[in-house]
Amino acid sequence: ECLDLLQSEYIIERNKKTSFESRAGVILALIGTFCVFLLQNVEISEIYALIEMPLTFQSLVKIVSGILMYLCLLVSLGASLYILVAKKILNFEVNSMNDEFMLLQRETAMKELINAYRGIISHHRIVNNKVAIAFIVSIIGSAGMILSAIGYKSR
Repeated sequence: ECLDLLQSEYIIERNKKTSFESRAGVILALIGTFCVFLLQNVEISEIYALIEMPLTFQSLVKIVSGILMYLCLLVSLGASLYILVAKKILNFEVNSMNDEFMLLQRETAMKELINAYRGIISHHRIVNNKVAIAFIVSIIGSAGMILSAIGYKSR
């Protein structure tokens, strides 16, 4: 029963990884679309030119929004790429099920399997929690890009 539970938890953790990767792909598509907008409508030289002009409230909003757009783009892109970069995750070592293992008493073998799965699941959870944080950062960065674009384009 414990082994069955751990095997289902193992599958859940593996599915989380796949889910994050799929959602990161959607975020990257959004970032790509936003990059086209950003590069066509908000040039860094335009922001730099605003910095050199006399400062007004409107120019301050444009400067801050323009800089934030680029910063949020970098943060969101970096976090999304972190999600997609292959990370070393543990898997069950099938070679451990050798002749010697098969000669173990049933209880001893089950304990070894349970301990192996428990360690693997713990490792997966640590990796998935880091990926979840990166996903949240990516979403916040994307939202920041959109809000900054609104602030930049508002007159």
